[in-house]
Amino acid sequence: MGQHDETSDDRGSGAVLPERTGSGKVTDLSEGERALIYRRRMRLSQLAMAKCFNMTRREYGIAEAKGTLKLPGFIVVVEPLEPHEQCFLWRYRSGWTQQECADLMGITRYWYNLMENGRAPSDRLEAFWNER
Repeated sequence: MGQHDETSDDRGSGAVLPERTGSGKVTDLSEGERALIYRRRMRLSQLAMAKCFNMTRREYGIAEAKGTLKLPGFIVVVEPLEPHEQCFLWRYRSGWTQQECADLMGITRYWYNLMENGRAPSDRLEAFWNER
């Protein structure tokens, strides 16, 4: 059941990470990604954001996830992104979970979460994503 015995599973998640080109910065954010970064910065739930725009949580969540979110009269400017936010978007776009990334890094999901949310230094997280 551990990494140093016969029961360990080193096959990985099977997910294929998208290629990043250029400066290594996240660019071309969808409206849904912009709203997601804004919502994370404000520490708001999808329900709270949905209520602001007279939507159901489900409607809001689907639009945010699909990148089709169009909020009338609401322009979200989130650039420049902080390094931990870029790392979050790389993970978000890859489809990997925090647990999968934490396992690959050899850290706990809790510590990964702290780094990804900007509550702990994100140097190690940045190095992890720059390797991919």
